[in-house]
Amino acid sequence: MNQPSLVALAVATLCATVSPQGLVQEGPEPNNSTSTATAMQCGSQGEGDVVVGGDQDWWSFGVSSASTLLITTGPGLSGPGLPGALSDTVLELYDAAGTLLAENDDFGGTQSTSYRRRGTYSLLQVGVPAGTYYVNVRGFGSAQTGNYTLDVQCTGQQPYFAEGPEPNGDPNDPIAPGTPTPLPQLESVVDGDISMAGDSDWYSFSIGAQTEVLIETGESGVAGGSIGDSTLELFDSAGQSIAADDDGGSGAYSQIGISLAPGTYFIDVRGFGTRFGTYRLWLWQLVPPAASVSESPEPNDTVATATPLPCGVAGVGDISSDDHDYWSFTLTQPTTVTAYTEPDPAGALGFLNDTELTLRDAATNAVIAYDDDNGRGLYSEIVAHLPPGNYVWDVEGYGTNDVGDYVLYFGCAGAVAFAESQPGGCVGSNGSVPTAQIRDLEAPVIGTTFVVDFVQCPAASTMFAMIGFDITQTSSGFPLPFDLTFLGAPGCAIEVDPLVAVPLTSGPFGASTAVLPIALDPALVGITGYVQGFVPDPAANNFGATTSNRAVWSIGDRL
Repeated sequence: MNQPSLVALAVATLCATVSPQGLVQEGPEPNNSTSTATAMQCGSQGEGDVVVGGDQDWWSFGVSSASTLLITTGPGLSGPGLPGALSDTVLELYDAAGTLLAENDDFGGTQSTSYRRRGTYSLLQVGVPAGTYYVNVRGFGSAQTGNYTLDVQCTGQQPYFAEGPEPNGDPNDPIAPGTPTPLPQLESVVDGDISMAGDSDWYSFSIGAQTEVLIETGESGVAGGSIGDSTLELFDSAGQSIAADDDGGSGAYSQIGISLAPGTYFIDVRGFGTRFGTYRLWLWQLVPPAASVSESPEPNDTVATATPLPCGVAGVGDISSDDHDYWSFTLTQPTTVTAYTEPDPAGALGFLNDTELTLRDAATNAVIAYDDDNGRGLYSEIVAHLPPGNYVWDVEGYGTNDVGDYVLYFGCAGAVAFAESQPGGCVGSNGSVPTAQIRDLEAPVIGTTFVVDFVQCPAASTMFAMIGFDITQTSSGFPLPFDLTFLGAPGCAIEVDPLVAVPLTSGPFGASTAVLPIALDPALVGITGYVQGFVPDPAANNFGATTSNRAVWSIGDRL
């Protein structure tokens, strides 16, 4: 993106900061019903507080057309003297008639999804028609209290489907043939329900060319008890079974990866044994990478033997028992990188169903980041912002029996949203370093509101959030960081090109929040920016001001 475009984005960010669509504070208590719900909009972030055990906060919003909703909770503003964050949430979605549509407690480990796990916080993703909707946020159990955030994204698209009416079973059953639910496209997501022991849900789909697909089951966010343990079986158009799985997915859920010839296929979902309940079915299309390189000859499990992998190119490899594959890359400037694994069912060894991924410093082989199951299903994904240098990706199977072929997709400024606080800052008159603080799970996703907190600042004072897109030099050519020691501020430095300076006022405990609503615009994906606090503080030093550390953020289209 060129410099004028960056300036335009910065100006748009500044304008959005004062937009009413940004941060919405919960209404006065009691706000525990649809009639007292706090109104918000798609793209807003709600800030609430469960003040006593058993408190419920209700929120309302509307969508004008069929949409996919992504609703998440996370911790609220925290710091010295501030309320503690609500550590465990329950999230419920209702329609205008008060019908419970979806619920989630812990988005932690049994949902097969491309979204990152959220621990004891909550996530719902569900397709809905136009209308008014209500969200109820509460703590898990009567002892949970604290503040939280609520983000609502409405995409205006609806790739989600519901299973068709019963009987939707085996179409080749000689006694009672069923009618499978048609999936009109690959990349379909279905919410289904095994309504009783022995029930069977069938789905059909067609492909026109040789295609690699991944079929998974997982926990559903829709209302009702989850099945917990499923089986999957895939049939061809003649009714012949061609693949089956019991516990190959997340937890006791199921997963099938296979390369299919043109034709029509049927998916059979069942509960294991006598189990019944709700579930979610994913039909992914595994798209071959546009550009790829094959792993170097074994052993390629050291920095010296790593396979070079340029940004934007995928690595294709295979894992044998206890095998490690190293892939090396070099960065010449600060860069946000994304890497994730997927199976390569067309490979010679077959389907690798569970990976581990590690990011290492090439100079020391030290671990920078590690992931097991943050990608789709049992696959891995890492997002990191790195300084210039040499690095390696380390791919391995999760266990000694996890062997097979895989693809490592590697990109710079990728589609996954990312934000982190970095070291820095200098001491103010209150004896503390002003700190740009990224809340846990806070992410700059298009169509949502992103916030950066500044804490440990002088109380009830004005400061500025400096927003820019370069940390090597200013737009006028001055090198960064710009040390302020010679002006009388030892240890302080300007680290961000200050294209925009947003004025903020700290509260009684020295905290304030910069609010950045991000438009639902795919053109913004991949833009990396920085923010740093400039804090006037006459008593701190001869210069009369201090600076915070900086935080980095990279806009994505998903969490």
